[in-house]
Amino acid sequence: MAVRCGNNVFHKKTGHRLFLHRFTTRENTMIVCDQLDWARERHAFHPIVDQAIRWIAASDFSQMETGKYDLLPDNQMFCLLQEMETEPASARRAESHFRYVDIQYLLAGRETIGVTRAHPQHVIAEDRREENDVVFYQDITDEYSIALTPGQFALFFPHDIHRPGCASPVAQTIRKAVIKIHLDLFAGREAP
Repeated sequence: MAVRCGNNVFHKKTGHRLFLHRFTTRENTMIVCDQLDWARERHAFHPIVDQAIRWIAASDFSQMETGKYDLLPDNQMFCLLQEMETEPASARRAESHFRYVDIQYLLAGRETIGVTRAHPQHVIAEDRREENDVVFYQDITDEYSIALTPGQFALFFPHDIHRPGCASPVAQTIRKAVIKIHLDLFAGREAP
């Protein structure tokens, strides 16, 4: 459950302040990378993103096992609760999605995520968009890094190639919630 204090929203269980910070890349891609005062800024985002962030704030992840949690029916919005070992960036694959937006919320550990905007120069190494809505890329060299700590998140749209699970700076076990939001939910301004 979230607790409101002025313009701040705090996660009731962890005490993490939810806040928002916006990043702009060379190509003017805006990415939400951490949560600097989400309560004040959420009006600038689609209501479905706000709904997902509110679900995160209300969830007690310490009581949840890794796996899939449906937030809306028919795979419109769901959470993949994951635990993994981070690795050097060279061991991780860059990826993008075509049907879903990702909100990657870090619960425990430290994680670096490489990010760049999709460009025709990027070579596809493996295309699994039909089966799993993911494309993996080879030799991405124009990415920048976002370092996440618990309570922070990154928002990735289909034009955002991202390389999650990178060591920050050393390998460690991380726990994260990845919210997948189907693009169809962005067609209107009303959240379901």
